[in-house]
Amino acid sequence: MLTYPAGLLTADEIILAGGKLYSANEEYYLNTGLDWWSLSPVNFDADGAGEFVMSSGGGVYNDRVYFSSGVRPSVSLKPGVKLASGGNGTSATPYEFVLE
Repeated sequence: MLTYPAGLLTADEIILAGGKLYSANEEYYLNTGLDWWSLSPVNFDADGAGEFVMSSGGGVYNDRVYFSSGVRPSVSLKPGVKLASGGNGTSATPYEFVLE
């Protein structure tokens, strides 16, 4: 259980982790093979709001918010936190951490 809420990654954080703006990159850890929203807006005009989305191909693109995409929550860990188990992050086998 988290004491503090989870957030979404910004487009800048996705790109710093290996994402490519308007170009596919299937070979890095944030690519899940699914589309998911970032926290970063692109624009707002007569056609509606735009948001950066991580595409299923691993690139960062802009899309209209009325399209359906998933989210990938992110949490920040304190220094000294270590992975304690071999969980895979699913609800059945979650990650477990210890503070050393």
